[in-house]
Amino acid sequence: MNKRYRVFIFCCFVLMLFLSCTFDFGNLPPYCISSPHIILNNEDVFDSSCGLFFNLKNTDAKTIAKINLVFSAYESSNKKPITTKYLNEMSVPVFLPHGESLEVFIDLEPFIFKIPDSDCSVDFFCIKEIVFSNGDVWKDVFYSYAYCIE
Repeated sequence: MNKRYRVFIFCCFVLMLFLSCTFDFGNLPPYCISSPHIILNNEDVFDSSCGLFFNLKNTDAKTIAKINLVFSAYESSNKKPITTKYLNEMSVPVFLPHGESLEVFIDLEPFIFKIPDSDCSVDFFCIKEIVFSNGDVWKDVFYSYAYCIE
């Protein structure tokens, strides 16, 4: 009887631990993005000959004020990087209230050494930090929500 009592107490303790566990939804990304694309030779539309384009939707209740992102890109024909560094980091000021979407176009001319001759692809893209208008910050320190081709 004493052994059964100990097993019962142990099972109750384990059940209590399982029932007290919660999942923290606070670390999920507060955004939804489209697949990033490199757009070439559209100076009449974007005032740039090479740019990174993606759609961003705010899924958080707060207003997004700024995003910090990391990306790398290469020419599709020869797989050579088009930027001077493998991973490029930049900060983009945006104003994006809850539930709204925004088309983001980033001029890549300051990052590239030569305008690519052929189409380009993004092989790594990650929004690593979001700053909200109230001062709160969401971070993806380990690039858990990165967009990777390979």
